[in-house]
Amino acid sequence: MAGSQVQTGVESALTQQTIKATSISTSSVASANFSHCIWFYIDDWNYNYGTFKPLLVRAPSSTANQDLVPGLKASNVCPAVVLGAQNNDMDIYQTLFDTGSASNSANTIVIDNIKYNKCHVSNIPIQKWVCFIVSYYGRTCDVYLDGKLIKTCIMDGTAKVDKDADMFITPGIEAGKGSFKGWTSNYQFFSSAMNPQQAYDLYKKGFGGNWLSSLLNMQVTVSVSKNGKVEKEYTF
Repeated sequence: MAGSQVQTGVESALTQQTIKATSISTSSVASANFSHCIWFYIDDWNYNYGTFKPLLVRAPSSTANQDLVPGLKASNVCPAVVLGAQNNDMDIYQTLFDTGSASNSANTIVIDNIKYNKCHVSNIPIQKWVCFIVSYYGRTCDVYLDGKLIKTCIMDGTAKVDKDADMFITPGIEAGKGSFKGWTSNYQFFSSAMNPQQAYDLYKKGFGGNWLSSLLNMQVTVSVSKNGKVEKEYTF
């Protein structure tokens, strides 16, 4: 599976990172089949409560006329991955090639006459490292968490990509406040779609590529026993 080198180390989600377009792909052709992968750790969802929390936004530098989500002026995104303002969920927006009918539907929204697919994912884990992968192939958007395919969204068109757009990691909506309280690591771009086995293999490598990251990605369970019988268990 052809892909980029790991572009980032462990970084605070309170700081925006910029990955230049030339580092994402050297191809002169914008393919509609591609994948993005990033690890993230959300320490506290209540930080910036009520404000959307962008995780990944790839978009041209020109300012949009309308917000993609409240406070985020971005258009022609390819994609934008945004964590919920209140609930632990996620929306993934991807610009689509116009097929002639620009109208809102179950998975499609139209802003400034630009058509986007919106793929919704619920129950995003907190206080643990999570491997997130979004993969596009034709008219399908596959979402993986920790190596497991959890959602497939059928799009009303194929993904439209601006090959000259930079990728922004955790660009906060409110100046000086960052995106969310936590960390990100190991952003990678792949110039092809990803299948479940490839996604699982990537997840098994861990977020830091060494024994320490693998250790930190584990959970520890402590059992409290009385007279040989387990009374309580604590997992952290």
